[in-house]
Amino acid sequence: MSTLAPRAVRAALTPASLRKAGPSVLPAALTRASIAPLATRHLSFTPHRCAAPVKPSKPEPSAPEGPLRDEQISDASDYVRLVDPKSGSLAGPFHTRTILAKLDRTKFFLQQVAPPQPHRATIEYSPQDADKVDVSALVQFPICKLIDKKDEFDKQRAIKRRTSSSPAAGSVSKEVQLTWSVTPNDLTHKLSKARKEMLRGARINVVVTTKAGGRKYIKGLDPKLDAQRQELLQSIETFLCTSEDDPQAAPIARRLQDVDWQRGGSAAVMSFECFRK
Repeated sequence: MSTLAPRAVRAALTPASLRKAGPSVLPAALTRASIAPLATRHLSFTPHRCAAPVKPSKPEPSAPEGPLRDEQISDASDYVRLVDPKSGSLAGPFHTRTILAKLDRTKFFLQQVAPPQPHRATIEYSPQDADKVDVSALVQFPICKLIDKKDEFDKQRAIKRRTSSSPAAGSVSKEVQLTWSVTPNDLTHKLSKARKEMLRGARINVVVTTKAGGRKYIKGLDPKLDAQRQELLQSIETFLCTSEDDPQAAPIARRLQDVDWQRGGSAAVMSFECFRK
């Protein structure tokens, strides 16, 4: 019997030729009857060797910190209600992904200000009836705002500055009473105690006044006396703001505002607070 060329064999065994030919003209080697059944090999498995591996459980996604933004909102709700920045009234509902697609992300972001309350919903929303529905009744949709990134940055920076310049919430204030004629030993003793309290978080208010029965001091009348008293105030500030363990280290505290001259200039008040770590 002549042998077919490989190209002729491939052409003859195309799916189209097989469909046309039918089973009667198939080569005997390709008919189902001529295919010997495969020998079956019985395998035995021991349960302890073929146990399915235990897959580690996936950690649950952590809840987002702070208000939801942008895609966090669109993933949770198809529609949102928006707060009008001028009037404060509600508008919408608007398709969330459409808002995000048209929003200039370099300048604005979408932020949720009130979560949806689907359990309180009494109206089903249909986009065809948008003009007929009271938007305030669509509590199944969250309330959101368009936030200007620059305005938000300036706002947070102002809050941070106010926080850093004000005493810590709940901190204790301690007052130190001194006179202009205080002795060096008495000054060191009182300021050492004050510095320890300040390191514990207290705000220290130092009040320097004229000794009872002493001559009243009027600031500006005697330049020499003014210089002496200014030197005393500077020494108080240096002592409280300098570390006892390492005087050459960076200051540990600061004066919170300018010297407050009271009683016609005869009393000076200064406030100090440790730097927060």
